[in-house]
Amino acid sequence: VEIVQDDVKLIHKIRSTLGFGTITQINKDGRKYWRYYTSKREFVLNFVALLNGNLVLEKRQIQFEEWVKKLNTCWNTQISIKPWNCAPSLDNAWLAGFIEADGCFYTNAGNNFRRGKLPSGEQRYGFFLKMHITQKGELSVLAAIRDLFGATTKINQVTNGHTKVKYNRVEITAYSSRNNIIDYFKKFSLLGKKKIDYQRWVRVHGYQERGLSLSEKSAKKLAKLIYKLSTD
Repeated sequence: VEIVQDDVKLIHKIRSTLGFGTITQINKDGRKYWRYYTSKREFVLNFVALLNGNLVLEKRQIQFEEWVKKLNTCWNTQISIKPWNCAPSLDNAWLAGFIEADGCFYTNAGNNFRRGKLPSGEQRYGFFLKMHITQKGELSVLAAIRDLFGATTKINQVTNGHTKVKYNRVEITAYSSRNNIIDYFKKFSLLGKKKIDYQRWVRVHGYQERGLSLSEKSAKKLAKLIYKLSTD
């Protein structure tokens, strides 16, 4: 069993929560990553018990079933696959972990809150923010997440710009749905680096909620303040 992450704090939290396993640093394409792994039979079987019947994504269920088949062959075990009855929910932390891995919190602070042009031709300033999740396949899971947050947006297909492979993406922009997202994360906090992006996103949401008006000068100043925000 192995987990590779570029978030060293998160990988150590995983190790601390599980109470077993080893962490090493690896380098790939000039970047540092941290690898959590265990091959001890006792701990691998702990993972099997933890995941069996509790995976939501279809691709992970297929991977797990193939893995268990190999374990049964190699270790002469007789592990049975439990029914896959789990679904996204606002009542547990699965969704927080999923968004930590594959979600994105976007605001237009990166371009100093520019929002196109006014009829006069002058630059318009305002807030725009969304949360989106992109997956290969998993259409039903994305639709369930959209519905949980009370959004009605269509799930679109996108590419990564490098290949023609199409991915499904759900984007949540509506104010009421963003409030539902914030309510969820009050109960189940993000634990990795994405928490910083989320806190910036929440800050911009609050500015929009208060109806804060922007000029060129105030937009630049506010954008700088947003990017100084850190969880440290």
